[in-house]
Amino acid sequence: MPDKGRTGSGDARLMVLPTATSSVLVVDDDSDALVLARETLGAGGISAVSTLSEGRLVQAFLATHPCDLILLDLALADCDGRQLLGEITSTHPELSVLVVSGTNEIATAVSCIHHGAYDYLLKPYPPHRLVDAVHRALGTKARKPAFKAPQGKPSPDPFAGIITQDPAMRELFAYVKAISVTGQSVLVTGETGTGKDLVARAVHSISGRSGGYVPVNVGGFDDTMFADALFGHCRGAFTGAIEARSGLVQRATGGTLLLDEIGDLSPSSQVQLLRLLQDGEYYPLGSDLPKHSTARVVVATSQDLRQLQEAGEFRKDLFYRLSAHHVHMPPLRERIGDIPLLLDHFLAEAAATMGRPKPDVASESRRLLAAYDFPGNVRELRSLVYDALTRTSGRTLAIEPFRRAVSERTESASAPLRFPDRLPTLREVKMQLIAEALKRSAGNQAQAASFLGITRQGLNKRLRGSDC
Repeated sequence: MPDKGRTGSGDARLMVLPTATSSVLVVDDDSDALVLARETLGAGGISAVSTLSEGRLVQAFLATHPCDLILLDLALADCDGRQLLGEITSTHPELSVLVVSGTNEIATAVSCIHHGAYDYLLKPYPPHRLVDAVHRALGTKARKPAFKAPQGKPSPDPFAGIITQDPAMRELFAYVKAISVTGQSVLVTGETGTGKDLVARAVHSISGRSGGYVPVNVGGFDDTMFADALFGHCRGAFTGAIEARSGLVQRATGGTLLLDEIGDLSPSSQVQLLRLLQDGEYYPLGSDLPKHSTARVVVATSQDLRQLQEAGEFRKDLFYRLSAHHVHMPPLRERIGDIPLLLDHFLAEAAATMGRPKPDVASESRRLLAAYDFPGNVRELRSLVYDALTRTSGRTLAIEPFRRAVSERTESASAPLRFPDRLPTLREVKMQLIAEALKRSAGNQAQAASFLGITRQGLNKRLRGSDC
């Protein structure tokens, strides 16, 4: 059946919609992908779309057709997509290019952004993600420059707080450098103690934004606390609001706002955050006059937001808004080569803090740590080192804290459950599990929830007795 988008000559390689100006050009050698992209963009209000099935035709098309944005697939049959990207950004620097690829590799994304791509989308992409990315790119008057080290006085290393020699971590640093200058939102995920806050600070440091870095943990906020903390309030907005107060969004003007534990936000607070990201506007409590935000939003979580979406606890549209770029911090057990480096670093830090000489480390201590899986990751290793130093009286670092941690972890993983003569009720077992999780996490509800395999909101429900 003939394609309605073909030209009168019947050439299937070039399909132009009957519009006065072609704003978006989609380049992909997969005909189904072309149709899907065109329909998706059309449904998203972007009707001026042209499509090409061959990369070698792009330059000729641009010479005769006005264009504002190119959606470029890297895996083209007739040419190298990355080479074509470089040619486009060199000859048409006024264009924004969105790269699409089925290859989920950090190095590829970094390379594309360094060579001028506005964003990097991974196939298969959700429709909302594509539409949002195109709208953002079309709304940007100037193409974002690739990251360049500042000239003159050298800047401090933005990753100085992350001690590593792991090649995968170095690749991750390169990706963070590339995305930091785009100004788009960043989702940082990873287990507790992996250093998500350090990555967020690095994003802000590299971005060169004029405003400050404002971190806030939103995990324990109810809806009112969230709105008041972020957006502020007017005088008389509620009982006790004697004076007007600006929120954290205003404090982060021109800078970066980190929202930690984003997975714990209630549905109502998620809607408020979505409005801020969509419109760049917010309302202080008690005001009907909007304020404009210039803060970049970075969010962090130790939870799986996709699982929360499936459970109906996290909005999909908010997820797409937050994850314009996604940085995942690997657990320490996946970078065991860094353990000796971290051990020596934390030991020197602890010795300096306590005003003590740095002791030697027994080979047995190093073997124990190399075989340990560190559920608390880098933060746990640091705590163990500090504890060991406080227990050290000689010239060799005390080994007992390391033995105890490994022993407790092994016992908890292998010990069978034992029950008293009277079987406890399900409610009693649940409450005992919750109490034990809170004990092991030192009262950290987010970490306790992760131990139990439930969400923070699910834990709160059980603590209130509504789901036990």
